[in-house]
Amino acid sequence: MNCSKCNNIINKDSKFCGKCGNKIEEENLATEIAKEEINDSDQIKIINDIKNTGLILLICGFLPILVLVFILIFKFSYFNQIGYLVTILALIISILFILFGFYIKNKVDTRAKTYLKIIYFYLIFVLIFNFISGVIIGAIENSHYYPGISFFIILSLIGMVHNSLKKIKKMEKLQLATKLKKQYILLFIVFSIIFITLGLFLDSKKTINDSPSLLSVDKSSQYSEITENMYRNTKYGFRIKFPEGWNIETGDGIHIVQKASSEDGTISVIIQQFDLGKNEGFSSIRDAGSAKEFIDSGMEEIKLKFSDAKMIDYGETKIDNEPAYWVEYSATYKVLDYDLEMTNITYFLAKDDIMYSISSGTETSKYSEIKPIFNQSVSTFVLEVN
Repeated sequence: MNCSKCNNIINKDSKFCGKCGNKIEEENLATEIAKEEINDSDQIKIINDIKNTGLILLICGFLPILVLVFILIFKFSYFNQIGYLVTILALIISILFILFGFYIKNKVDTRAKTYLKIIYFYLIFVLIFNFISGVIIGAIENSHYYPGISFFIILSLIGMVHNSLKKIKKMEKLQLATKLKKQYILLFIVFSIIFITLGLFLDSKKTINDSPSLLSVDKSSQYSEITENMYRNTKYGFRIKFPEGWNIETGDGIHIVQKASSEDGTISVIIQQFDLGKNEGFSSIRDAGSAKEFIDSGMEEIKLKFSDAKMIDYGETKIDNEPAYWVEYSATYKVLDYDLEMTNITYFLAKDDIMYSISSGTETSKYSEIKPIFNQSVSTFVLEVN
């Protein structure tokens, strides 16, 4: 559920928005909850209605075949060449009705929608043909044309199929809304975990001796250069190539200077610039302690926030020929009714008065696919400090 004022995601139990402080009216809250609860039941009802249409089309396919069999048995001697052709054509159409109806009865998907469209336009053609034929025959016999029962049967079938197509369109909108909502929540969770990871590692007493204060991050566009998927920051002296096709934008968090996101995850570049005064800056991340000390200290803080957090692995590597620490861990994140197991990996470098962090996370089920993409992006990170 989202705040009506700032569109921030709000828990069902919340009475106020955590971002803007807007009060959530009880009736609005009840309405939003009701909308979420009926969403699935709406889709089930729509699917059942469409499947019933498939059943009727299936029956409509069998009935003409029975009639044709009866005609062939008892009226075969009266058939001429045109009669044979009409009978064969009717048989083919009946078989198509059976096949299409059987498919729609058992499965509602894009193919079912296509089959319904074919039947819809065919029925319109038959209706027009029925009407024109009746008018012509009436003119020949010098009598008025009155629609027969077949005309109204076809008309009702057209209405039924048209209604099913409308329901499929409605279902597609519901599914799209649900998909977008889940994607939005996933991105929100990924960003939150990255931000929390940053904060917890930053709060660790072992991050840097004497705990100097942090300077605010300058995200001014004058320092940013984006060429296709490459981002360069001239103030903090680095560049990185984000994955192709990902959306590159300014970071939302206080220290997240830039991020790239897709529907599956987010990569963020985090800047922590320390006010060192007269103290000497970092020669490398090793000045913050050993990899084990640095990571263990941060993980202790993370486990206070996520009780089920598990460190998968950690270590030391090199990025742009500079020493770098990395940590990979999983944790379950809760938001609204969603319980998502996330996996996150973060790399840390330090130079002079700046600590650089490159962090990415996604659903654990997708992590094995995203990790190579993320690592490829990390490998392009280059420090351009003087």
